[in-house]
Amino acid sequence: MLELSSAPPQDHDGQPFAIVRTPIKGEIVATITSKNLLGCHTHFWNGRTVPCTGATCEPCKTGSPFRWHAYVTAYQFIKKAHILFECTATAAEAFIAYARDQSSLRGCCFRATRAASRQNARVNIDTHVYTGKQSDLPPEPDLPAILARLWQIPRQEISIPDNHYTERRLRFLADVNAIAAANNASKKNGDDQ
Repeated sequence: MLELSSAPPQDHDGQPFAIVRTPIKGEIVATITSKNLLGCHTHFWNGRTVPCTGATCEPCKTGSPFRWHAYVTAYQFIKKAHILFECTATAAEAFIAYARDQSSLRGCCFRATRAASRQNARVNIDTHVYTGKQSDLPPEPDLPAILARLWQIPRQEISIPDNHYTERRLRFLADVNAIAAANNASKKNGDDQ
């Protein structure tokens, strides 16, 4: 028997958060609702960002380049919208520094802008502590579940480190940035020849 309803179920498969990246012109102003950021290597593949899955990664097999992206959930009070904010490892350093000082990202107010009016221009993120009541922030979403739904992979296939902000993790992010800088310098030197 067919059952109809007047509202969608609580666990429907729709994407609950819009993915937001720093625009070429303008800014993103929001307050983080997740306690931690999560990130992984990604590829731009078939017109969208997909996670690198290691040994079974089809983009890797074809030589597609990858880069590390960070994700946090955040609330835009002006638009009354909960978003999924994506940024690169370099931009994420502002969040790492904030979390090191505050022990959590939840309540981190941020403003993200681009250094120039280009799609690949460096992203600048300024942070400060949320001064409103914590009860005014929406509850913390299940960030891994949001990413699993976004990438159409089972939730149990996403592993999460126990401590996101260990010194080892911070060294990893520094290494990612060093590799990216070396690759950019190599490309620039290759262009000059």
